[in-house]
Amino acid sequence: MLAGRPGGRWAARLVRVYGLGWVTAGLFVVDPGNGFPVGSLPATSISWHAAVHLAAGQVSFIALIAACFVLRRRKT
Repeated sequence: MLAGRPGGRWAARLVRVYGLGWVTAGLFVVDPGNGFPVGSLPATSISWHAAVHLAAGQVSFIALIAACFVLRRRKT
């Protein structure tokens, strides 16, 4: 569906990266801390799986923003 639009091939790739980032972020969970869940202590360090979760989230949202720029159209 995206491939038929101008810039659609790159948009399709970027949306795929966005989806894979969500899957990766779902596989690696964040550590409890700062009162979530209730009763947890403030976080003092971050584990490797929390770092992977946060990095995957950053990459996926950057890919989504890039896809929006690729698909934008200016009407003149």
